[in-house]
Amino acid sequence: MLTYEEIDEFYRKHEKKMSVVANGIEIELARKRDSDNRKYTPIYVTRTRVKNPDSLYLKTKMKGDRNSILEYTDLIGIRVLTLFENLILELFKQVINVIISTTENEIQEIQVYGMKDDNFRRYIDSANLKINKFPPSAKKDSGYKSIHIIALYQGIDNVKYPVEFQLRTLLQDVW
Repeated sequence: MLTYEEIDEFYRKHEKKMSVVANGIEIELARKRDSDNRKYTPIYVTRTRVKNPDSLYLKTKMKGDRNSILEYTDLIGIRVLTLFENLILELFKQVINVIISTTENEIQEIQVYGMKDDNFRRYIDSANLKINKFPPSAKKDSGYKSIHIIALYQGIDNVKYPVEFQLRTLLQDVW
């Protein structure tokens, strides 16, 4: 079991490096948003965060121990919001393109919640992307709708940090 001290030590050593990764992704998403001349661009707003030691420690208690801190897939979180549900597929395409342009195509997992995943799968297939894990869409009793994408980003120290992208509408985020 990871101790709080081990997690805190990891955080002190890697927090600035993870922040550089998060900020770089946010800049690329902003460029994509700002270069879109449509009336309603799919990327409405983005938010990033690096998981703090307290939150990560609580997660180890809830989700169980892993062999490495880097096995927790949301050390860096990027939330990408759109205004309307009919823009989700276009948002998905834009985020996938940003991931491809900023990594070595290291998309580990895609999970769709509360929506049909056919169009997302067709896009992945048409783009010839290799995804390690893409389980069938999961329905949540609560009505939760979101797309989670896990990708690995190499930091300046050659460590590959897991980044979790969460794509949803502004309404879903407020809810």
